[in-house]
Amino acid sequence: MDFLNQIGPIGAYILAAYAGIKLTFTYICKIVVVRTTHKGVVFKKGSEIRILNPGFHFYMPLISEVDIFPTVRQTTSLPPQAISSNDGEAIAARAVIVYEIKDMKAAFAESWDIEDTIVDIGMVALRGVITTKPSDTIFNEQLALDDELTGILKAGQLSRDYGVNILKAYFTNLAKTEVNSYLSEDTVSVLPKRS
Repeated sequence: MDFLNQIGPIGAYILAAYAGIKLTFTYICKIVVVRTTHKGVVFKKGSEIRILNPGFHFYMPLISEVDIFPTVRQTTSLPPQAISSNDGEAIAARAVIVYEIKDMKAAFAESWDIEDTIVDIGMVALRGVITTKPSDTIFNEQLALDDELTGILKAGQLSRDYGVNILKAYFTNLAKTEVNSYLSEDTVSVLPKRS
């Protein structure tokens, strides 16, 4: 009580106003800034979804959650895979996928982690390209393989179901290989084939 007497009535009003503003912007209303390279997703009341375009936005943290994601050109690398060509040659293959997010709602409401989804679908497409070709075609027509992988990804599930626009897919490494597999599925070594 001594504190309130010391600051007087005007000080008490200022303190109350500060507390009200702090409470409002901590629990009732928050501001989020979405950069021009990003968009936001508001999950309201656990089930409603609203997309935030670049700019300033207010939201209520008591009943909503905001996640902000980049939507412009991005690149993700596919991990190396050891795959057999259709003539039985073991091939080590890696690729890069260049993409942008076109439909935020599809990308982030239909997938827990859109980058993992891109990698998963990309690895399946990569395997499909390699397993249907003989090894001499794989090593002699790499630009055609890039175009084929790009076409498969553009026409497939990423564009149709997840709002991802595939710009290009590139094979970054293609080599004949040996595969050493150990007891754990997490420890597969892909080694270049010795001549």
